[in-house]
Amino acid sequence: MLDEQDRETGLVLAFVIAIAIALVLAITLFAAVGVPAMKAKGKPAASATVSQLSATYAAGQLTLTGEVADEATKNRLSQAAKLVFGDKVVDQVKVGANGLKLEARGRMIDFLSRLKQLVSFKISLLGGTASVEGVAPSDAAKSAVEQFLAGFFSDTTKVAANISVSGTTLAVRYNPAALFQEHIEFATNSAEIPESAKARLALAAALLKDDGRKIRVIGYTDNTGDAAINNPLSAERAGSVVKFLEAQGVPVGQLAAEGKGDAEPIADNATSEGRAQNRRVEFVPL
Repeated sequence: MLDEQDRETGLVLAFVIAIAIALVLAITLFAAVGVPAMKAKGKPAASATVSQLSATYAAGQLTLTGEVADEATKNRLSQAAKLVFGDKVVDQVKVGANGLKLEARGRMIDFLSRLKQLVSFKISLLGGTASVEGVAPSDAAKSAVEQFLAGFFSDTTKVAANISVSGTTLAVRYNPAALFQEHIEFATNSAEIPESAKARLALAAALLKDDGRKIRVIGYTDNTGDAAINNPLSAERAGSVVKFLEAQGVPVGQLAAEGKGDAEPIADNATSEGRAQNRRVEFVPL
């Protein structure tokens, strides 16, 4: 009889121990899997870092920083910056899978050309907002830039512009209709393109092939000499530039040449520096 009771007691004890072990295992498993899962479910996943693209222009230098989505976008931005701002460009833009995708109605070359009308500026593209701070030399320049910005970006981008007016007179005035301008040191009375100018003209050709618009190449001289010499010489120089660009692959018919002699100076012809600025070639969309 006692043996029967001991056997039953042992069975009950074994059952209780088995239940206890099962509970311990269940609690351990829940702690390892269930709790983290509940936390993950209750907590929103961390969002990917929002990419930003910034362009800062001060003391004659343009600095580009940020990340873009692909190499083509980076190249277009870099080409445009170098053509508009020359060799004073610091390009720190990277390419990444989460990089910024530029959404705009216009081309980057137009954008940078307009901004160069300002004395200084900083633009940041982040989270569907384009924030622009800058200093304009006049009310007219401020109005023109603000109007351009309002129509440049896509409808999904909010533009926040804060541009003040300083009244500063720019040493060099830029034609707002021109994409960019080149200062080519032609020899006196010559229309032959010097070797020193060919690298930048090759860069211009690469951009113009991608751009696709018809462009008028306008040649200018300083005021040394008379119109009988300057007008045909400026036209010949513009024609030489057109021929060079076409040889670089810009489609024939996309470019036209024109000479304006010493008309429309952008700097003071009374100084050697000013005359050098006026001896230029401008690229203006037709």
